[in-house]
Amino acid sequence: MTTTEITNLYHRRRRQERWQSHSAIEREALTGLALAITRYLAQVAPGNRNNAAFLEYAQPHLEKFKQVLATAKPRRISMLRRTLEITEQTADRDERIWWELCATLAIEAWMNASLKE
Repeated sequence: MTTTEITNLYHRRRRQERWQSHSAIEREALTGLALAITRYLAQVAPGNRNNAAFLEYAQPHLEKFKQVLATAKPRRISMLRRTLEITEQTADRDERIWWELCATLAIEAWMNASLKE
């Protein structure tokens, strides 16, 4: 096993352990986002990646994620935001921008929820 493979396994395990601390609905939303990112990257040409196309493609998964954010308390949103940041840090290079985009959505939801309380 190469160093890169070991590092990837470590990051996947760290991500799985982090995701286990979330509710089933939150894990389902995170898994949906991961699936959307993977499918999007498989279908789009490397030079054609952009946020608008991803948001359009991932709309059903993002809606589920937004529902989770809309119904969660600020503390849970903060926890999700941290999970997204860790996932972004441990993701493949091509996936990082999309996880960062999702983390930005969580930050926005967290700020909105904190203002309402």
